[in-house]
Amino acid sequence: MSSPFLTFEINEEQESIEIHANAEGVAVLIRLLELASRTNDHQHLMTPEWGGNELSPQPQGSSNHLVNHVRIIPWK
Repeated sequence: MSSPFLTFEINEEQESIEIHANAEGVAVLIRLLELASRTNDHQHLMTPEWGGNELSPQPQGSSNHLVNHVRIIPWK
């Protein structure tokens, strides 16, 4: 099993957000989405530079801007 790889990146050219992930990174994202839904509590994903370990620190798109902190906020 490889280590999780997951990034959220802003592609300013296409005015979009890109999510880059391997299978383990997708599993991390799914687990946190399910946890947020089950507990109705927000969850954080952060790069190591921001004190977390859920997000990978290297952008994948050559002109993308890496997002260092993602909050999942469930609504009732």
